[in-house]
Amino acid sequence: MRILLPIAALFTAAMLIACGGGSSSSTPAQPPGTGGGGTTNPTGALVTPTPVTPAAGGSVTGVDITVPAKSPTLNVTVLGVAESSSSGGTASNTGGLIHRGSSMRIIMFGPGLSANSQISISGPPDISIGTVQAITSTKGTPGAAFLATVDGAAALGARTVIVRDSNDNVSTFTGGLEVIP
Repeated sequence: MRILLPIAALFTAAMLIACGGGSSSSTPAQPPGTGGGGTTNPTGALVTPTPVTPAAGGSVTGVDITVPAKSPTLNVTVLGVAESSSSGGTASNTGGLIHRGSSMRIIMFGPGLSANSQISISGPPDISIGTVQAITSTKGTPGAAFLATVDGAAALGARTVIVRDSNDNVSTFTGGLEVIP
């Protein structure tokens, strides 16, 4: 006598044999919001994660992370032009004018500015930039000053002053320096 089994039954039987038996166990699903997160330790017990809230420059015990101290965000907020021999000057959020063939002291203020700031000016290379010096406004805002020498045949028009700090953060004062005749 021959017994014919449906193909599905043969497949199920083969799978049970390949898996090492016909029984299985499962962990019941947990309702939402009742856990289920975490990892297991070497004994297989569930370990619930411990949230940590690091602070800039702080330390957290038992966790292998480092959070660097926060440095001020680089942001040129005001710019001004003063006589080259001047040790003062005023700056505004609209920038300043500089004449062809002149040397003027450029002053800028804003968070993150320092003597380590690298300064460049957009446009043709007809304005040279002197050594950058750290300055402070009368309100205590950090700043930077440098001597700008404009070629006598410099292109006329607005230029953007570009500032880069030692962390490669960049701030621009768009159209902040205008070359005039």
